[in-house]
Amino acid sequence: MRKHRGKTIDLDVQWKGIGDLQRPDTWLRVVLLWNAQRKDYMVLVTNLDRNRFPPSDIYQIYRLRWQVELLFKEWKSYCNLHRFGTTKAPIAEGLMWAALAACIIKRFMAKATQKVFDVGEISTRKTVMTIGHHLYSLFEAVLAGSIVRDLLVALLRHLSTQALRAHPERDRRTGRLRLGILPVTT
Repeated sequence: MRKHRGKTIDLDVQWKGIGDLQRPDTWLRVVLLWNAQRKDYMVLVTNLDRNRFPPSDIYQIYRLRWQVELLFKEWKSYCNLHRFGTTKAPIAEGLMWAALAACIIKRFMAKATQKVFDVGEISTRKTVMTIGHHLYSLFEAVLAGSIVRDLLVALLRHLSTQALRAHPERDRRTGRLRLGILPVTT
């Protein structure tokens, strides 16, 4: 490895397994990418075709994986998708769909705030953490047949000041924005 230090290494490796996990025909691709800051290799294992996915693409795909992890964390932590107080599958499924619908509405509100107030990136995490009681008031008004415009504007104004992303410049350099993943509203 020392003679390849600082270079990308792209290998085909046969995994023979351990103990009961014997799989003699399993071939994997191992990509070693040099991290100049840490002066060490990052090891990525995949089965993606080398001709279609160069090492730089493999790295970007692994980075996107973190965004998916954050989405699941958001759902579990802030959208009540962790445990339901029922053993009946139809009720649990209904609660799951309701929780996912609430998450989608909250994300929509974050992006709408960005668009309406032309502010920087709005944090969907901060949005889902702070929006609950505002949505409750909004839905009460809808159910009562009230005009919801003023409540909706107040909600978006709240998000425009309280849910801004903490480090948008860093995100443009190293985060999801660097990968070209833009909000749906742009």
